Amino acid sequence: MSGIIPEFLVESNENLDQLDRDLVALEKEPTARDLLASMFRTIRTIKGTSRSLGFSKPAAVTHVGESLLSRLLDGQMLLARRGGEKQLNIWCAANSAGQESYSVGMFVREDFPSLPGWNLRNLASNPPGEMVARAREARYTQFEVNRGSPATFLVKYFRKQGCEWQLADDMRHTAESQVVNLAEPWPPLPLLDFILLRNVLIYFSVKTKKPVLAKVRRQLKTDGYLFLGAGTTYNLDESFERVQFERATCYRVRRS
Repeated sequence: MSGIIPEFLVESNENLDQLDRDLVALEKEPTARDLLASMFRTIRTIKGTSRSLGFSKPAAVTHVGESLLSRLLDGQMLLARRGGEKQLNIWCAANSAGQESYSVGMFVREDFPSLPGWNLRNLASNPPGEMVARAREARYTQFEVNRGSPATFLVKYFRKQGCEWQLADDMRHTAESQVVNLAEPWPPLPLLDFILLRNVLIYFSVKTKKPVLAKVRRQLKTDGYLFLGAGTTYNLDESFERVQFERATCYRVRRS
């Protein structure tokens, strides 16, 4: 045993050095699946050896890292599976004044530079009312843009007009605005990779929530993801299972 431990330490230090190099490379290429796979293999190696030698703390830490990387790889695999058709469909189903759908457009452009060659449908909907026109106008007060918009996004994608901020036309046109009342029959929609249904179901009765979630389930691709608001309970429909990505929680159709 005494001879194995020094060998384990040398091997683990080499693996950690490789992990550091992969992390630096990942900062430059955050969507590089080969880097994620390399990191996953490195952490799994450390975890397996730690467990076999009875080192519980390193095994526990690497288990958390392995789980996180597995989730990240799952997301990358979704993009890889769409690589042939180069089609991605996202629906912000309760878009309010439009911040959500436009934020999706900005983050996709910033964080996924390989996607401009894809057909990205960024669908955005509201029930009939004044918010439909507000979302299409894409003009916001200083208070509204201060709620989560990075300063770099303001400079890059907005133009100051008096006391308000106007979203640039090229970004405003990335969202397809529609009128959809979730509690009523929906218009034709494509099968969706991501559905954002945040902070809207809390206003519905249980009687209304159940058929809405049933329609969401039919509209979501089998490997797609549903995002709900923090106060929304998903267990009204047992067909969904919870998935954790770091601090974010989403849901997918339960796998049999």
